Amino acid sequence: MINNIYVVRDSNYENAVLLNKLTNEVFILTEDNAKKIECWIEDYQKGRLLPNEEAGLLDFCNKHFKMRHFTNSVSTMHMNITKKIAELRLMIQLGCNLKCNYCYAVEGTYRRETNPVMTDETGIAILDSIVNKGIRQIEHISFFGGEPTVYWKTIRTVCKHAKALHENGGLEVMPEFFVVTNGTILTDGLLETIKEFNIKMTVSLDGPKEINDRLRVDKYGKGTYDTILSNLNQMKSYGVLPQMIETTYTCVHEEMGLERFEIVNAIKEITGVSMVMIADCIDSYLSPINKESLNSSTNMILQAIRNVFAGDIKTPLELNALCLTASVIRQLFNKKVRNDVHCSSGYRSLCVDGNGDYYPCHRYVETPEYKLGNLILDNEIKIKRALTKDAVPKCSKCWAAQFCSSCTWEMLKNLDAQLEICEQRKTLYKHIVMEFINSEPRTKEVLFENMHKERLIKQIPIINQ
Repeated sequence: MINNIYVVRDSNYENAVLLNKLTNEVFILTEDNAKKIECWIEDYQKGRLLPNEEAGLLDFCNKHFKMRHFTNSVSTMHMNITKKIAELRLMIQLGCNLKCNYCYAVEGTYRRETNPVMTDETGIAILDSIVNKGIRQIEHISFFGGEPTVYWKTIRTVCKHAKALHENGGLEVMPEFFVVTNGTILTDGLLETIKEFNIKMTVSLDGPKEINDRLRVDKYGKGTYDTILSNLNQMKSYGVLPQMIETTYTCVHEEMGLERFEIVNAIKEITGVSMVMIADCIDSYLSPINKESLNSSTNMILQAIRNVFAGDIKTPLELNALCLTASVIRQLFNKKVRNDVHCSSGYRSLCVDGNGDYYPCHRYVETPEYKLGNLILDNEIKIKRALTKDAVPKCSKCWAAQFCSSCTWEMLKNLDAQLEICEQRKTLYKHIVMEFINSEPRTKEVLFENMHKERLIKQIPIINQ
């Protein structure tokens, strides 16, 4: 048991925790006592404890932790068992009306030679097939591409059919709908569909006109800024503003002397959308020369987490920090299911193309060997048993494995590069745990209220005074 007990502490906090990785149980103790236990565990692992000292440490662990393991794990509690899909991502087409200069999906084709456009009939058949295979909940249905809004009628058909399945009892809950779009296509029918089914939109825009139009261009090299802004204004007048603007930071922004936070603020002002997500362009000649410092990024997120615990959530970064905090705290309270996967793709979520062929997520679409099958033709949903934490030595021995998540696709491409940012993640997880166990009851109440408001938890727990 002792090899699975970890001390999580920070000298800036009064209290620390002992974490039993086998059960996810925690025991709160003072920082001073935590340091002593940490030394004893280190001496035990190095064979330096006397027999009576080792027996005393074992008695201490047995006294405070139950001799049991998790009942299940994410990799075993997959969608065929739970009858629930967290996200169904529909690739409406593998094509795009734009030719953005840095597109990792190569004009939305994912390097596929043909473009399987999803028809109304295929969209209906996919949903019916899922229900016929025993799935009773689809939490999110997202429309992706390529550019999905070219075929907005299929989007409408899928939404209508999902609603019908819910109304006739095939689906126990009504799915939430999402679409990721370049914002250049807008019809009355699309506007009506977005409003009727409350589709949450993410629209891509890379900054002011002089920047965006060097990056996000159509097939003829013409910039898209004016079209996007015109469509955003039309959306606003119709009452369906996007939930989020997505921005890619490149060396073009650097040439213009604009920092990441300046681009975020500019886009907020331009669009009137408060949530702006910015990410560095990668694997491209347009990738920024000056990468965002890992230390700088960590410090910014740590401050955002402090703001979250202070109840101050105003910026996209603070909202992201709230989401991360909710994820860690949910796992802290989770004593039943071990989080043994880096990502739930292929276990709890699927990506389906226009032929009905399905993959763990959209990043796998370009690689035929990751095709799981055909959702319409197969008798059951096949599970992709990709890289698990147990298969990665560094992950299997890490105290934070229960809290951690990362892109399995990126890990399969370059495991070492992904493991490089582990220390940053552990710093963030530890800070959240320390903040939480050292917080006053009222602070926790406000935290849970904010999580509930953002639908990150289903109900607000009762806090013991």
